[in-house]
Amino acid sequence: MVKMNNPRKIKIIFLAPYRFKKFDIDRYEIKFFKKKFNIEIHDFSKLLYPHFNSSFKQNYAADKEIKIFKSFEKWKNHIHKIKKSNYKIFALNLLAIDSYKAFKILFFIKSMNIKRMDFLNFGIPYYSHEKNLISVFEHYKLKFRELIYRTRFLIGNLKSKINQYFFNNIIGIFFNIKPDYLFTAGKKFLNDKKKKCIIVKGNSWDYSRYVRELKKNKKNIKINSDYAVFLANSGPKYPTDSHLYKTKVTESVKNWYGGLNRFFNNLENKFDLKVIIATHPKAKFEKKIPYLGNRRAYKNSAMELVKNCKYVITHQSTSLSYATIYKKPIFFIYTNETKKNPGVFKYNKFLSKLLVGKLINMNNYSKNNINHFKINNLKTKYNNYIKNYLTSRLDKKANFEIITSLIKN
Repeated sequence: MVKMNNPRKIKIIFLAPYRFKKFDIDRYEIKFFKKKFNIEIHDFSKLLYPHFNSSFKQNYAADKEIKIFKSFEKWKNHIHKIKKSNYKIFALNLLAIDSYKAFKILFFIKSMNIKRMDFLNFGIPYYSHEKNLISVFEHYKLKFRELIYRTRFLIGNLKSKINQYFFNNIIGIFFNIKPDYLFTAGKKFLNDKKKKCIIVKGNSWDYSRYVRELKKNKKNIKINSDYAVFLANSGPKYPTDSHLYKTKVTESVKNWYGGLNRFFNNLENKFDLKVIIATHPKAKFEKKIPYLGNRRAYKNSAMELVKNCKYVITHQSTSLSYATIYKKPIFFIYTNETKKNPGVFKYNKFLSKLLVGKLINMNNYSKNNINHFKINNLKTKYNNYIKNYLTSRLDKKANFEIITSLIKN
């Protein structure tokens, strides 16, 4: 562990593969780390994924601690300068080792004897964790459909997985780039028996935010009626992770938002409530969204909105964690076009089975499918989800507290 009497002489560097958004500054608890340590965010987006524009530009964070590196050599020289300034460096790594460039970055970190923490706290399950929910036949049937409809994405994703295996398990035999610490959340990830490093029990970032808010006396968002909240995805209007593989989303703007509006109208009429929008951090923020019937939208407020809502609507947002925390029924939505993206469709179906939500095809459903379903008999499943995927702790410590304690000791 990093031991030093003066924590201000410890510099934490976040290794980020993408442009940090304002949402990420809060998500990764940057302001709390700043109170104890010197912080830098090293942005490798132009070096690792120069073709990938991951967000509406006005959402990008502009903190002075963010440093964008276009070349490995410039970054390496910067690390040497930090070392010469007599700082102890602790690296919090968000990079996947899916390319030679990423491998070089992490190998250099290791060669400089910089302690590194990787994260395995996504807040969502793998198929391997719940094998009984998707049959082998269905898995391969959807893989075949993915080969037909999403060939470029499938090849790009396969290439990424091969690279990760190659650099972690083959090259890694000769060049040790394993992290010093692996930060995990949930029993299922702890049971994965990962790399030979120190396991740090923590939370998913969404659960950590929930823990932080428990310690505040924060006012709720005031909405003067019953409501359902839609955890919006960024696509198809704004860039999604599909752009990482230079692949378009399968949903068209007309079909997706048209289907959403019809579903929202039916939901509002059936339950005598209104639907409000928790905007995605990659999308342009608008207080009223014209392509969603001018419905009211809120920025970076998914947790606060879910807390007092009647229903949650999602396409598979990680923020569905808040639905399990606050025990809210979930509608999982898709369209006929989603089926041309079998990976997304399969995962939506997988989550709906795991959390016993309603799976709704917005192009083909009966109004009878929109009915009340109580959460009482689902509390055990939700609590199991929290234990398995959201937190490994009972002490209600936020992630920055856990990591700070480790570094200072």
